[in-house]
Amino acid sequence: MSKSTKPDSAERARTTLAIANAIFDGSAGDSLQLFDGRDLTAEPRISVLIKHGKAASDAGGTEILTIPLTNFAVTNLISALEARGARKYPISSEKVWGPRTEVQDLKLTLPAGWKAKLPANDSASSVFGTYVAEYSQSGQQLRISRRLTGTDGVYPASKYAELLDWMKKMSADDVKYVILEH
Repeated sequence: MSKSTKPDSAERARTTLAIANAIFDGSAGDSLQLFDGRDLTAEPRISVLIKHGKAASDAGGTEILTIPLTNFAVTNLISALEARGARKYPISSEKVWGPRTEVQDLKLTLPAGWKAKLPANDSASSVFGTYVAEYSQSGQQLRISRRLTGTDGVYPASKYAELLDWMKKMSADDVKYVILEH
């Protein structure tokens, strides 16, 4: 795709199919929405309607949905930071996550009569950022949303325990699967 032109219909079709198949095997995509990367004021956003495909795996009367969203749990990083011991230098929140927001939203229409066993919603806030995970089902509509917003600033080493606590609370949402009963 050329950097100075919008994608033609063939490029859009290939991109739509690639995104759809990266999310669920054997799926087809439709209604691709891309932001204009040349517009520096545009909110970076990609959206695609995914149809068909295999979203869940059979597990003897129930289905297991692998959540195709980024998991922001950082347990390995927490362990590595704790192993270093007390912090001596200031903490740049820009190096933690930075002054940006990432939102991932999955809306999945389940077959009639299916019910998701949902985990509890989760949230964590500190001077380093805010994390919110929401899980809900309304009728056939299953919705999973994760949002991480960072901050910009430099904080004293005394905020190290707060940073670790925030990361642990955020990592409590380590949900990778949802059970679907039918």
